[in-house]
Amino acid sequence: MADRLKIAVLDDYQGVSKPHFEGLDPSSYEVAVFKDTLLPYNHPATPEDEKDRLVKRLEPFTVICRPELVRLHPVAVPPTNSPQAP
Repeated sequence: MADRLKIAVLDDYQGVSKPHFEGLDPSSYEVAVFKDTLLPYNHPATPEDEKDRLVKRLEPFTVICRPELVRLHPVAVPPTNSPQAP
């Protein structure tokens, strides 16, 4: 089995992105929703050890997004029960 596409959704405090990913085939996609606040990597007050933790935390993900981008730019993914185009 091929590796699943790993998607991280940041700053989803209200869980609004979850319905947008429910139609994805769980054998092909893994979605992780982060409801906690992450310090901005590029802010001058963010300590280096915090930056290192942030990189390590998000390193496994292929796609990193925020909930408003999920709602504004939905991904067209065929339902798992429909035949794939040749």
